[in-house]
Amino acid sequence: MKLGYKTRVLLDMILVSGVDALEFLTYPTKSLVRAGGWDTERNMTRHFKTMRDKGWILWDDSRETGKWVVKITEAGKKLAQEDVDPESYWSRQWDGKWRLIAFDLPASKQKLRRELLLWLKARRFGRLQDSLWVTPHFEESWYEDLAKLSFDPSGVSFVEGVSFAMSSDSDFVEKSWDFDEIGRRYTELIDFHDSTRSLNLDSEYTEWLQKENLFWREVFKMDPFLPDELLPSNYQGKEALAARKRNYAALFER
Repeated sequence: MKLGYKTRVLLDMILVSGVDALEFLTYPTKSLVRAGGWDTERNMTRHFKTMRDKGWILWDDSRETGKWVVKITEAGKKLAQEDVDPESYWSRQWDGKWRLIAFDLPASKQKLRRELLLWLKARRFGRLQDSLWVTPHFEESWYEDLAKLSFDPSGVSFVEGVSFAMSSDSDFVEKSWDFDEIGRRYTELIDFHDSTRSLNLDSEYTEWLQKENLFWREVFKMDPFLPDELLPSNYQGKEALAARKRNYAALFER
């Protein structure tokens, strides 16, 4: 599901700040209105009610306690992260096996080819060759996903195994994903956060969040979030996420 900007920003605020809920001592919070880009507090409230009805957040706006709390649900977390939690992906214990999908589909199967490519990209497979895609990850749900596409075994092959002979695991990583471009984008994101570390954002929430969210979403789409032992030595994803957490948490300390 494609999230709207305001919904994505709110869920990002909760996730990246490192807490399960955003809690404010006053109601309503003008800082959040500015941050999310809502025109009025009423519009923000209407949006939050919709998100609560969909099960993405829990919202307590009690005037009696004087507190205003937004808590993300498990459904909200999965939606915001597109079922990809970078930290859990990095810390996964890799079994040393690669999952490869090779295909040779005729022109009459172009629709199926497009569906397969979309599936592979969504699950962050790397393109080792035009029709050979790899990943160190594995999810049980893939069985059901692939069965629905009804492949002819002569056109599509699924293989699980280890590299040998002239191919090393680092070769697979280098050739299957563009870590030079991923690194460039992470550097751009880190530089952005470093340059705004002490910036007073009171009047600039919306612009800052729009830029930050754009930087993050672009590199998030590219990064396969490989297990630690497969990451290139100059990988900056963890540093970038730490910078995000630092500045998002600081938004609500000002």
